[in-house]
Order: sequence, then structure tokens, then C-alpha cells
Amino acid sequence: MPPKIRKLATDLLKDPAEVSLFISKPAAGVQQIAFMVFDAQKNKLIEHILKEKEYSSVIIFSSTKIKVKELDKDLQRAGLKSKAVH
Repeated sequence: MPPKIRKLATDLLKDPAEVSLFISKPAAGVQQIAFMVFDAQKNKLIEHILKEKEYSSVIIFSSTKIKVKELDKDLQRAGLKSKAVH
């Protein structure tokens, strides 16, 4: 938490409790990979990744409702089960 925000919270709150988390690496079994692609390539890349290996479940975050709907349609057209939630 930035020092100014921490001071503001301490000044405004009476006897506040603070929880600090330090995450230095992903949880066991979680693999993080970055792909550099143009926006127009993202849905095809996700489709490729999901078809490459069988996953029991996957959560994909997107920046807008429209992009969520587009991805959902693309995945369903590709024969993958998907459900848009926003």
C-alpha cells in the first residue's frame, strides 16, 4: 500500500487491522506464460491453447463485455464449451 494511502487509512480508522500478502511466485501447479500477439490474434491463440491440451476448467479475463461476448462466440464456433460471465 502506498505510504500516503496507509497514513490516510490510519488517520481515518480507529484501531485498523492490516493484512499484508507477499506473493513471490505462483501457487503450486500454476504455470504463467506470456504471449506477445496483436489484438486480432488473441481469440485464435486462446482457441489454440485450449485445443492443445485438455483442461478441467479455465477462467479467462477480458477488458470489456463486448470482448467477452466475441470470445465466447469464437470458442463455441470452434467446438469448445464456454460460458460468458460479466
